Amino acid sequence: MSVIKYNSELFDILKDLTAINTQIIIEKGPEGEVVVSRADTESTIAYRLTAPSNYFDFDTSEKIAFYNYPEFYQYFKALGEPDISINQKDIRLDAGSSKSNYLLSNPESIQPGPKAINFISGDVKMNLSSDDLDELLKMIGLINSKKAQITGNGKNITIKIFNNLHDNTFEKTFEVENINGDDGVEIDFVMFSDTFKNLPPKKDYVIEIKAQGFIKISLVDENIGLDIYTGRVKK
Repeated sequence: MSVIKYNSELFDILKDLTAINTQIIIEKGPEGEVVVSRADTESTIAYRLTAPSNYFDFDTSEKIAFYNYPEFYQYFKALGEPDISINQKDIRLDAGSSKSNYLLSNPESIQPGPKAINFISGDVKMNLSSDDLDELLKMIGLINSKKAQITGNGKNITIKIFNNLHDNTFEKTFEVENINGDDGVEIDFVMFSDTFKNLPPKKDYVIEIKAQGFIKISLVDENIGLDIYTGRVKK
C-alpha cells in the first residue's frame, strides 16, 4: 500500500454535501479527475462534483465507496491530516505513531448517482454570495421554512422564504443577468428551502434559473467544480 496524494478540502466539501446523501462513491473521469455524482433518495436534488486528480489520487481503475461518509470523516478528522493508503477492502490512515483502518464499501451495493443532468442553460443568472447565503439560512431557521418561492423576470429575482403555518415571511431581491435575451421572461415557482441548507456554507455561488422551474447552483471555486440541481415542487 502506497501513500496517496490528497487535498483535505475535497473531504471537507463532501462532508457538507452529505446533507443530500450520506452514501458517497468517488470515481475518476476520463482525464483522471475526481468525480462524485449523487442525488437524494427522492431525486429532488442532485449534484456533480469534479476536482483535479491530485485532490484524491487513487488508482483510476477503482471506485472508492463509503456507505456512511460522515462516519469516515470523523475518523479522518480525529487524526488531523493523516497519510492515506488504500487497498481493495479498506483505507488506512496514518498519523505519526497512530493509525486506523476503515472498511470501504462495495460500490455495487450503493445506488449509483445520475449519469447526466439535463440542464444546458438557464434563462437568468444571479450571484449568491456567502453573506447572502448566511442571511437566507438564518431566516429559514427563524421562520422554520420548508419552501421558498422564486419570482421575477429578466431583470430581478426575489426569493421569498415562508411557512404555510403562519404569516411570517422573508424576501430578498437580486439583480440578474438575462442569459437567453428574452426580456419578457416571467419566473414564478416554489422550491424546497432545504436546498440552501444543503449548500456547503461560507462559499459564493452562481445560480442559473429556468422559467419552467429548474435551478442550477454552481460553486465559485478555481479548482473544485460543483453543480447542484433542483426544481419546482407543489405549493
